Amino acid sequence: AVCGDIVPIERISGVSKQQKYDLEHAAIIKIRDEYLKNTDVGQEMYDLWMEYEGQQTSEAKLIKDLDKLDMIIQAEEYEKLPQNDGIKLAEFFKGTRGVFQTGIGQNVDSELMRQREQRLQSQQQT
Repeated sequence: AVCGDIVPIERISGVSKQQKYDLEHAAIIKIRDEYLKNTDVGQEMYDLWMEYEGQQTSEAKLIKDLDKLDMIIQAEEYEKLPQNDGIKLAEFFKGTRGVFQTGIGQNVDSELMRQREQRLQSQQQT
């Protein structure tokens, strides 16, 4: 990855939203101009990234929701690993409250939160 996967929660990553945008924007320009050498596919990738960042289309909103869902699914899986000794990653889940823009994103989030709460309650009882 040109800039890596930056956690979108500033108090965790130490990277502000503007810094995150600037790093990712520089990365997509580098991909377009250096790796893909100003090809049509490079320009298409750049245009799609700008559409995603603009959040004006239903497709861009869905992809943003899927990106957030991926983050909390990863956090959930990490919490469940026995070798992580019961680590709690609540900040990742708090960071996505109220941000889902699509019905599917909201529904999947609700189900994941229900399952997580059930898992946490079950752990407390043992």
